[in-house]
Amino acid sequence: MTNEIRFTFFEESVHSFLVIFAVINRASHPLNTFKFIGVHGVRFAQYTQLFFDNECFYRFRELADKAGITVPITAGIMPFMGKSQISRMVFMCGASLPSPVIKILAKYENDPESLQAAGVDYAARQLCDLKEHGADGLHLYTMNRPAIAATIMERLG
Repeated sequence: MTNEIRFTFFEESVHSFLVIFAVINRASHPLNTFKFIGVHGVRFAQYTQLFFDNECFYRFRELADKAGITVPITAGIMPFMGKSQISRMVFMCGASLPSPVIKILAKYENDPESLQAAGVDYAARQLCDLKEHGADGLHLYTMNRPAIAATIMERLG
């Protein structure tokens, strides 16, 4: 993985966000569909479902490897900017909040600036961990906040 930024207008990919939580929560979910897509011209799978616990991604990647899925899988991370934002996103996509995130939300509940800084810090630590553990790619959701992307890119080195 490199730190370069690529702009691609069209890319053949499949979004695995519909698959990951079903796979993690129900071992019987067929990864064969995902594998089928991989052997029919898709060059990478972008894991655009946001998550706050890297272990979910590692379990998904392990199950994909065991199923013979060979397309690269990109991890999707969204820094949390506020309590209502994170609540809305978790409700919409079905992600879960691990204990460290819940504690951060409670600690900075009445301090939006500190909560945003803590959210950026948490996402940066997640991304560093994913990079260290060999994630095929990192997808950062910044919700049209380029300063957040720049801050996190600096942290990644």
